[in-house]
Parts: sequence; C-alpha cells; structure tokens
Amino acid sequence: MKPILEVESFFEKHIAGLFCAFLERDERVRDFVAGREAVGRALSKLGVKAKIPKAETGEPLWPQGVVGSISHSKRYAFGVVALKERFSSLGCDVEDPARFNHRIAERVVSEKDRWPTFMEERIAWALVFSAKEAFYKLQYPILRESLGFRDVRVIVGENGRLKVEGKIRSSGLFYQGPDFVIVVLYPEVP
Repeated sequence: MKPILEVESFFEKHIAGLFCAFLERDERVRDFVAGREAVGRALSKLGVKAKIPKAETGEPLWPQGVVGSISHSKRYAFGVVALKERFSSLGCDVEDPARFNHRIAERVVSEKDRWPTFMEERIAWALVFSAKEAFYKLQYPILRESLGFRDVRVIVGENGRLKVEGKIRSSGLFYQGPDFVIVVLYPEVP
C-alpha cells in the first residue's frame, strides 16, 4: 500500500497534534487489514507502537492516552490519531463521490445541511455523508449512542472547514481528491 503524503501533510499541517496516514490500497487487502495498516502508520508518527484490536461492538480499542479513527473505501485506507490530552475523540471518513446518487442523498442529506452553491452536487452529497459518518465515529466513544443521518447537521465552508452539530458540536476539515473526499472531525471545546 502506498502513502499519499500530500493528503497526510494537509491534515497534519492544519490540525495541530493530529497524525494521520492515507494509503492507496491494493483491492486484495481486506478492509480491516488496510484500515489497521493506515492507523499503524499514523500511530508510528505519534511514537506509539501498538496493535489496535476491536471491541465486541466493533469499535477500535485505542492504547491508553490515545484517540483515533479509521476509515476505508475500495481504493483507500485512512487513519487518524492524537493524544487524548489534545482531543477527547476523533472521527474520520473517506468516500468515493462516484457512488452517490439521488436515492442515497434522499436518505442522508437533510434540509438543515449546508454547502457552498458552487460545489458539484455529487461531491456535496459525498461530503455530507462522510461528515456524518465521521461524526458518528467521533461521538460514539463520548455518548455511546447510535445516530441516524438526520440527527446531525453539516455545515460545509468554502475553505475546507466544516462543522457538524448534534448533541455535541464538532469542527474539522475536508479534502477533495480526484476520486475521494475525506473528512476529519474533532469535538469543539465548550
């Protein structure tokens, strides 16, 4: 699997204390393995060497003092980590906009969600979906609650910034590549 350094440096430069790995993956590598390889690379940047098992509920079990998130698509694997003293939780997601259509958008996008008018519709739908997936991963370790797509509001800014609001508020960044969108979220400090 090949690291895509431009994406890694974008998030690490703009979110202090965050370490990430974005890998173009071989489709023969199972999703679980690809995600764990990405997060292993991110952990090594943080100076932590650890395997990340999963809980009975499926979520990753992070080393003491570390928070993180894992995502994968058919072509990519993405992992983000940070020290818990910096962030109480993290959420990330990577999606291929080509798979989004009106049927999916009707399930995911609500009238509360906002994005720049110049943004192509399919990209906006993928971004809203990705932000909601990342938010779920961020909020679950804190609230231990399941959410529906319409339980949260996504506000996409024109400068790569976004906010996602539910029972807690989060901020973050998105990155758009040729065949992917990525979102990283962290909780806002009240």
